Amino acid sequence: MGFRTPIYSSTKEPILREYDSSTTWTKPNGLKEIWVVCVGGGGGGGAGRCGASGTTRRGGMGGAGAAVVWRRIKAEDLDSTVTITIGSGGPGGAGVGSNTNGTTGTTGGSTSFGSLVIANGGTGGLGGNQPGNTATNTVSYAGGLSNTSTPNNRGLQGKESRYGSIPQEGLSYGGDRSAANGCPGAGRGAQLSTGNAQSNGPAADGVRFRSTLVSGGSAGTGTNPGNNGTDNAAPSILFSTKYDGTLGIGTGGSGGGRGANGGNGGNHGAGGGGGGAEQNGVNTGFSGAGGNGGGGLLKLIEFY
Repeated sequence: MGFRTPIYSSTKEPILREYDSSTTWTKPNGLKEIWVVCVGGGGGGGAGRCGASGTTRRGGMGGAGAAVVWRRIKAEDLDSTVTITIGSGGPGGAGVGSNTNGTTGTTGGSTSFGSLVIANGGTGGLGGNQPGNTATNTVSYAGGLSNTSTPNNRGLQGKESRYGSIPQEGLSYGGDRSAANGCPGAGRGAQLSTGNAQSNGPAADGVRFRSTLVSGGSAGTGTNPGNNGTDNAAPSILFSTKYDGTLGIGTGGSGGGRGANGGNGGNHGAGGGGGGAEQNGVNTGFSGAGGNGGGGLLKLIEFY
């Protein structure tokens, strides 16, 4: 399934345009219609808690993936110029010092094509030991949601679960429900037990975007910083084999190990990894910071 390429009398080739920074689009002469895909910014990861031995110190949760929303628009429904706004990835929460809960990451910005197409950003990951950041986390918070994006019944969402993003189908417009999802979330930072034993993860689940499996972030392990997500892991987001271009959604950032920072989410739309927890006065004396979410993206095809 997917968009069917329209057939027009003009011999002019359709034009693909890709934007990862905000600008203004001007409607060309002779335009018949456009396809627009918006990807929001990924959520930043939460920082881990820093606390005393004998207490449980949880790592920051990974930031959630952004929504992916698309729409076909006829030329007569377009103004002569349209503002393109690219949502920024949410900054990760800053690392904290002794006896402090981790800082929560920031929600990613929305990407929009005027008021006609809007994709929401992913939610920032909760900081270590913040309310809702528990050992079980059976209910948490959502990623970029299609049902509050525009159009609100035609998008796909990235949904945060316990530690990152899980595949979550939305109602699509011309998209293949079985092969497309929102952007992936990120891994959780390492946790310290009351006896200072480190436990890891689990990692975020990936999402399948068309035929490409896009990985969620891995769990925080060891003491090394989390790995950054890969950019442009799934460029085929226009559901057209001929006009997909080179830019796409990225993979989620990895969680940080003990006292280490989470990795940044890949461009575009992926969540940043959670920072690892730390013990008071050990190593740097600070917990790991959350990684930044991947920035948003807009792609459009002009048909003549």
